[in-house]
Amino acid sequence: KGVELRDGKGRLEFDLGAAASEVTITIKDENGLVVRTTELTDVGSGHRKQLWDGTTDDGKTAEDGSYTYEISARNSDGGAITTKTYGTGRVDAVSFRDGTPVLIIGDAEITASRIDKIVEAN
Repeated sequence: KGVELRDGKGRLEFDLGAAASEVTITIKDENGLVVRTTELTDVGSGHRKQLWDGTTDDGKTAEDGSYTYEISARNSDGGAITTKTYGTGRVDAVSFRDGTPVLIIGDAEITASRIDKIVEAN
């Protein structure tokens, strides 16, 4: 899924199927190169939001734009925990393709069937 970095800020959302002793968030650029890896510990189950300040692993600031991210989680025994990621971003435009609405978010085009919810930006 994707995260849109705007003004040096991005929000990642994900679900954990159970409490995790460790969670790894891997953010990648448009070329699939890892720009940031974050480790979290003792994270409860359910829906989670994680802010990204745009800092890369080498301490630089990432350029605003579209990124992808992956979540992996493990319990205290080292077993994998089920995760689900969500894309977030500001809608720049809405177009129609064969009568179906398509949201334009950064460089991504998202069809209505892939949308779980739309909320007002904070």
